[in-house]
Amino acid sequence: MKLPDGLNVKKTKTILAIDVGTSAIKAVVWDAALGRPVAARSADNDSNVAGLPRGHHEQDPLRILARCRETMLGVLLDPAVVPSGVTAIAISGQMHGVLLVDRRLKPVTNLITWRDRRTADAPLPAGAAARTGCAPHPGYGGVTLGWLASHGSLPGDVTALSIAGFLAATLTGTAAMEPTHAASWGIMNLRDGGWDGDLIAALGIPASVLPGIRPSSCPLAPLLPECARELGLPADTLVCSPIGDAQAAVFAVAGSTDDTAILNLGTGGQLSVITKDFAVVDGLETRPMPPDAHL
Repeated sequence: MKLPDGLNVKKTKTILAIDVGTSAIKAVVWDAALGRPVAARSADNDSNVAGLPRGHHEQDPLRILARCRETMLGVLLDPAVVPSGVTAIAISGQMHGVLLVDRRLKPVTNLITWRDRRTADAPLPAGAAARTGCAPHPGYGGVTLGWLASHGSLPGDVTALSIAGFLAATLTGTAAMEPTHAASWGIMNLRDGGWDGDLIAALGIPASVLPGIRPSSCPLAPLLPECARELGLPADTLVCSPIGDAQAAVFAVAGSTDDTAILNLGTGGQLSVITKDFAVVDGLETRPMPPDAHL
């Protein structure tokens, strides 16, 4: 298993990993010396917001954050775990969804998830799939941001994040995206690795609300001191850039091999194959696959 760039396998004793799913929050502690998990915990994601208009699907990001903290603390308290040996936190999470935070990283919206269909009847831009790897779809963050902009609900002093990016931001103070989540919004140019200027202009999304895109499989920033104290972890614990749950599931089953098809059935489902080359195929999506391939 390839460790994130910047982590030395000889010095990395233990990694705390957490997945922020639509239906559940899951955490494991992985021992590098043993090459396997030594403890695991899970909790229901009970953050769905009730009473929304038809077709809307939102989750409370602060409730998700609380459940993440509970799950991380629970697994770190397992007798098999030595928290002082943890050197990194890895994060994966549900894709396509988006929330807005202010400059203090406080949510100003709920998480609008991939299950949201408020844009189902809205006209969607065409012709960008050769750059983005996919056509815009309802529930994809770029389309949702365009809908918010068209309804006057996208102020210029906010930052858009995935829910995994929000968790990472609260742990590090750094708001950023990485390619697997950025591409899941449908507005990232897979050819140059940045936001697609033509598409975000067509959707009416101010470039200022989009966070910087950081490389996958790399440290994002050290854990904030107050978070280290709360979790009982070393002050120099690194938080890695979160990756999409689809890519994480593929990597867990097939590593980086390109001779296997992987069927993942969660709240949603995907059938994926790794390819070393970038290509766009009608009827399929092309997504980034760390460290240097595509799905």
